[in-house]
Amino acid sequence: MKTAELTGAALDWAVAQAQGLDYEIVDGTVVTGAKRYEANSANDYCGCEFDEVYAPSTDWAQAGAIIEREFIELLLFVDDGSVWFAHLGAKHFPLDAQVTGPTPLIAAMRCYVASKLGEEIEIPEELI
Repeated sequence: MKTAELTGAALDWAVAQAQGLDYEIVDGTVVTGAKRYEANSANDYCGCEFDEVYAPSTDWAQAGAIIEREFIELLLFVDDGSVWFAHLGAKHFPLDAQVTGPTPLIAAMRCYVASKLGEEIEIPEELI
């Protein structure tokens, strides 16, 4: 799939891949710190517990550190706020990862994934 088209859990998964995080996909959601155990009641969530849902494409707290560390610059591309432009800052010159997205976080995370994994990547079937 083209990195510039990633959204939702597929984009979150790609960011986790690019960072080398320990994660699992649980019911179509990327989670970090997952621990499996024997489910002993109907209230146990699929026999696992996890530290947090990993969603940097929608969570500024998770994406902010990446944006800052990687010097990703964001610009509003269309006045109505529907298109954001992200590119790598001077730290990465002459690497030229530039992408757009409907929100600043989607644009930034697509830019990050493109810079680390390339313009096309294989996505797990359960996230397509």
